[in-house]
Amino acid sequence: VIPDATGRFDVPGVHVREHGGPIRDGEVPDSLPARFEGLARGDDLTLRVLVGTDTLGPFTLRRNGEARLFKCL
Repeated sequence: VIPDATGRFDVPGVHVREHGGPIRDGEVPDSLPARFEGLARGDDLTLRVLVGTDTLGPFTLRRNGEARLFKCL
């Protein structure tokens, strides 16, 4: 992903939804078309994921920052 001169980006991609429990042999991932948009400034990145009518985020990421990931089961 290459941001424009202002640090913004808007690119197509795929979002894969996870679920609780193990992945079964031969299971097809629940993947949907998505758009990833955001702003990169210095060591900070703000990210939003648009999947259908849903918006995930915004998420703020920092280069070399501590990861804080919470998963619901």
